[in-house]
Amino acid sequence: WFFARRYRKSQLFETDETSAGTSVLQSRPSQKAAYRPVTTVRGSSDTPLDFYLLDGTGDSEIISELQALGHLIKDHVENNYHVRSIRHDAPAIKETLRGFGLDERTQSQIATLSLDSRTRHVAIRWLLSRAIFFALDVHSAGGLSLLPPSIVEFVKALPLSGKSQNMNSPTARAFDAWRRLSVFLLHEKNQERTPLSPPSTITLQVETLQSALDRFLGCFVHEDKRARTDQIRNLEGVIRECVAFGYVLFSHPCNWRYVYTVEPRSSSADIVVMPGLERLSSRKGEPYDTPQVVVKP
Repeated sequence: WFFARRYRKSQLFETDETSAGTSVLQSRPSQKAAYRPVTTVRGSSDTPLDFYLLDGTGDSEIISELQALGHLIKDHVENNYHVRSIRHDAPAIKETLRGFGLDERTQSQIATLSLDSRTRHVAIRWLLSRAIFFALDVHSAGGLSLLPPSIVEFVKALPLSGKSQNMNSPTARAFDAWRRLSVFLLHEKNQERTPLSPPSTITLQVETLQSALDRFLGCFVHEDKRARTDQIRNLEGVIRECVAFGYVLFSHPCNWRYVYTVEPRSSSADIVVMPGLERLSSRKGEPYDTPQVVVKP
């Protein structure tokens, strides 16, 4: 799965090996971001809290990395899933799409597209990008989330009134302030002002998401044992690359939102093989009246 590297225009992420031989993804600070270590300053009780929060990666690198992930997912799909006829029908395929935050219409569209050899790969890319990035979205943390378990449990415990979609509401502003402070407090080396690293539970979380995806993807994997093994290993690599990117956005001082639909909706415009990105607030947490579109879906 290391073929992702040839698409890298920046070196925001890298894979290191622990002493035990386990592959782990680590994020490192943007080369363009100013490195300002947190220091204790005498008489600094009036220093704004923003001074201590993590630095954020620049737009150009975020755009480049999201594009690279799009190439990575495309290559994974083209190399691991066949376009032959299968014995399943659309209703059966649709049943495998539960639990990924998809509405009924999107489930039906993906199921129908996946049965046509001409559009199957598009359907698989659509599901993969939606499922993976939905699992990295703090606004929709659920059972298949790839975010830290403590974050997920808190979000799940919030009442509906605590999940306001109005970014200017007191609730939404409090939620984003909580996110920023949580990232800072969970970071083992927050003095380095780098993105939060995935927790020790990430391997299990990735496996759980893979298992859920396999209900759908297993219908289209090549049948020989070696191909199946390669598909499993390759998909894990794809998810882990997306996790590294997702944690950069989760750690960012700005509030970001993944965009999964194109407006106005139509039969053709609904197909989104990679999400867009909108910035909802400034680096100081001040919400914008209108979201800033950084990447279109």
